[in-house]
This record gives sequence, structure tokens and C-alpha cells, in this order.
Amino acid sequence: MKILRLIGLPLCTLLIISTFMSTFTACSTSAPAEEITLRFTMYFPVDSYQAKVGEAWYKEIENRTNGQVKFLYYPGGTLMEGPATTDGVKNGVVDVGYMTIGHVSGRFPVMECMTQMTGFSSAFITGHVADDFYNQFKPKEWDDFVVLAPGGNSAFVTFSTKPVNTLADFEGLKIRAPGNTGKQVQALGASAISIPMGDAFDSLTKGVIDGASCAMEAAKTWRLGEACQYLVQTSQAISPAVYLLIMNKESYDRLTPEIQEVFMEVSAEYVDKFALAWNDADMEAWEYCEEMNINVLDLTAAEMDKCMESMDPLKAQYVQNMVGLGYTESEVNSWFDFLQTRIDYWLQQQIQRGIKSPVGPAEIRIP
Repeated sequence: MKILRLIGLPLCTLLIISTFMSTFTACSTSAPAEEITLRFTMYFPVDSYQAKVGEAWYKEIENRTNGQVKFLYYPGGTLMEGPATTDGVKNGVVDVGYMTIGHVSGRFPVMECMTQMTGFSSAFITGHVADDFYNQFKPKEWDDFVVLAPGGNSAFVTFSTKPVNTLADFEGLKIRAPGNTGKQVQALGASAISIPMGDAFDSLTKGVIDGASCAMEAAKTWRLGEACQYLVQTSQAISPAVYLLIMNKESYDRLTPEIQEVFMEVSAEYVDKFALAWNDADMEAWEYCEEMNINVLDLTAAEMDKCMESMDPLKAQYVQNMVGLGYTESEVNSWFDFLQTRIDYWLQQQIQRGIKSPVGPAEIRIP
């Protein structure tokens, strides 16, 4: 509108036009987006595969939100140790955390179905099956959180300062094994000791414990390869741990829908990246075990069958416990059926993708 055309208009009309144009100009100039800072705790060591992929995850979110979201990252347990992570996220001490249900045994009973299941062949498989299981059943036990990326590690081997060649050799050993892993270790005849993984090395070197049942990657990540002379291939009998990247619900709800979508998109992509990171950590640990001349002990088929049979009462007890919580026996058994179906599926995917692992069947196991 030209100034000449306004000449001759009444003063009140000019004031209305002026007010309108000022308001329009203010509305058309968008204010800069407010920067959001979130705290992310990761108890794995800063140089571990898990901490590195966690760092890549948050940097990808920062990138896709054009820097509107920023993270304060605390790897290596610098803010809190693993067992404290779940409550730390729930209570808003941190906004995001990487946790394992083994540290809070009994708190997520439906998801613990995975820790009752034997036959996981690799970390790659566990990671994807955990994601499938959560998305299929969406257990209400997670309603206090926003679950971003479920996953897990390989089924557990056992590092030991003493040789274990038979089921009877577990008798009397003190093995670091928290949560349901502890129950499985006890079923083998050993005593389960629940201590943070960060304390395992010192406990082994001081003779407080005789070994640790955990993922292969712990040989290097947690220095178990320096403290133990034996690696017992117990992965067929002992289940893996389940890990989840979780977020405080209120922190998530404060995000705009657009940013929430970024979180979910990136997290979905990182299920595979976390699974591969765990598998890569296992592979590096295997090479490290070779360098350290650790004795790898494979139980005979007959002895492994005995180990696996010792787990049957635990699975039956789990079913009965869940029935006591209001689930039907057929419902709980359907969870196990689902897990087996997805284990078979992801094993085939691993074979097709040519991903090797230091545990599992011959099709994926490195020589």
C-alpha cells in the first residue's frame, strides 16, 4: 500500500491500519526456538562400544533437531552407576539413561521373560528380539517411562579363575551374577554374588569371587580377561541380559511433537546399531581373550544338556509367578513361543548379513 493512497483518510483509520501492520510484522517474524538441554547417563566405560554408540545416538538427535536439543552426556558412571539408573530416570535426576533390567530384578516381570529364555545365539539377535518383544506386547510395567531403544547382549558366558568342564565343577564357586542370572547360576550349583560390574575386576583379583557370568564383551570392557584364566561357553544354558534406552516421561512430554518424532525415528534406527555394537564388542573381546591366552572351555554335549535341564524348574516357576500376577499360563507360554519365533528369524537375518559372533551355532560362530 503506497503512502499517497493513505492521504486524506481519517486519523482513526490510519491508527487502525498502523496497528494491524505492526501486529502482522511481529507475527511474521518467528522467535528463535528455545534450546532444550537433556541429561543422559551411561554407566558403561567411556571407551566402550556401548558408550560410543550412545554418544552417536544423542549427536544424531542434536543434528536432526538443528541443535535445538542438546545433551549433557555422562558415560562411565560419572553421574550414577547402573543400578541407580532406572530410578534416576523415573525421578527426573536424569532425562535419559541406559539400563538393564538385571539391576532391578522383579520390577519388570513381563520383560524378564527374555531372561528366562535360553537359546539366544548372539548379541545381534538379542538386541532385535528385545525390540520385537517390547513392541509386540508393550508391557504396562513401562508406563512410567518412554522406551526408546530396547536391546541386549549375547547370552552369557562365564569367566572363571578355576576350570569348569562339567556341571559338577560349578559346585561351590562364587560367581558374580545379578538378577535372574543369579538364579540360573545357582541352578548350576554355584553361589550367586550380586555386585556392580564395575567392582568385578577387583573382586576377582582379591579372591572375593571366582568368576562372573556375563556377555563376552566384558573380557575387555570390564577387564575380566586380565583377572580370569578360563572362559566357559555357557551361552546355551544362561540367558542374556536385556538393556533399554529409556527416557523420563515428563521430559519427553515437554518436547514438541516434531522433536518427539525425531527421538522415535533415531531410536528405531539405533536398535540395529546398538545390536551391532554389542556384537562388535564381543568380537573384539574374543580376540582379546586369544591375546591373553585364556583357556576356552566348551562343555560336552552331554554336560551342556545337564546344564540346560537345570534351568527348566526356573522357567516353570516363572510361569507360575506370572499366573499369580494375573496372567494366564497360556498367555505366558505365548511369550516364549513368540521369542523362539523371533530368535529363529533374526538368526536367519544374521546369517544372510554375514555377521559373525564368538558364540552361537556354527553358521554364525567364528572359528
